[in-house]
Amino acid sequence: ALQQQISQRIQLRLQQFHGWSFASLAENQAFAKLVQQMLDSHGLRVECPECGHPAILRCLRVGNAKHGAFVFDHYLDTGRTFHGGPTTVPLIKVVAKPARRPALSNPA
Repeated sequence: ALQQQISQRIQLRLQQFHGWSFASLAENQAFAKLVQQMLDSHGLRVECPECGHPAILRCLRVGNAKHGAFVFDHYLDTGRTFHGGPTTVPLIKVVAKPARRPALSNPA
């Protein structure tokens, strides 16, 4: 119950940034990093709006987006993927952090 309360409060606070863009790529990246650090400290992730998987919010230099684009970084069965791509902070939905993926073993 406490985890759900924390999750809801964080989500409400982060949703206030929906549509924002900061003055530079570095500032957008710093925002995404702060979001990720806060969520990680509470065992949380953002939900990818495209596929619903728990993800890490990142801001990457892409195409001609002067200040980068926000993407949802996560793994699918087919491998790592980046969904999204808006140049402003997307609407953030907070979800529980999934269990760690098993490490791939190297055959000797």
